[in-house]
Order: sequence, then C-alpha cells, then structure tokens
Amino acid sequence: MGKVFAAGSLNVAKALMFQKDIIQFKSDRHIEAGEIAPFQISVFEQVNDVKLRRGVYKIIPNYSDPNDPAKQTRILMLANGKLVHYYTNKLKSISFKTNQETKVIKLSDLMDIVPRQRFGNGR
Repeated sequence: MGKVFAAGSLNVAKALMFQKDIIQFKSDRHIEAGEIAPFQISVFEQVNDVKLRRGVYKIIPNYSDPNDPAKQTRILMLANGKLVHYYTNKLKSISFKTNQETKVIKLSDLMDIVPRQRFGNGR
C-alpha cells in the first residue's frame, strides 16, 4: 500500500468568505486586495503558466523545501480534480489595485495569499 503525505491546510471558509483576494501578512494582519497581479504564474511542474483565476486556491511564499531550495513559493491548486502542490522561484512580488492606486508587496512580507475564485472566461 502507498503512503499519503500532506502538509498545510486550506481554510475553505476563509477562501469563500471574501469577495476579493485575501493577503495575510506575517504580522497576521489580513487585507482584502483588489485584482492581484501577475495573472499567470510560471511553475516547475507545468510547461504552460498556471492562471491565477483557474483553480489556484492558495499561494504560500517563503516556503522552503529542504530537498530543493529552489522551491521558494508553493502553490496549492486544483488540477484534474485533485488538489496538488506546484512550486516556483520566479515570483518575487505581487501587486494589486485599491482605490485607483497600485501597491506592490514583496513576498518576503507575506504569510499567504488566497485568490478569489472565478469561473467562466475570467483570468
């Protein structure tokens, strides 16, 4: 029989409660952000970039895989009906708009990001 390994958790209530993307800082402060950019993220496990609004449930910056230090950011997403982890070291900051202003935040300041899900033809 195979072994099952899991790490971290998905707070579905937090993910569904908000109408905007949620950013949690290391200080445990949460903010509802406007549209987060980039809209697509390059990951090691896929040839094509993954779309932020197509099944990405959580982005965990400052993740450190002891077996592969290049895996700096972990992305939890739905792929083929299963929750999977993808990894990247190319994402250094995010930006979002609030009240006609664009803010840029370094990932090193963040605990996690929970993008609001969209269905249909959204980004």
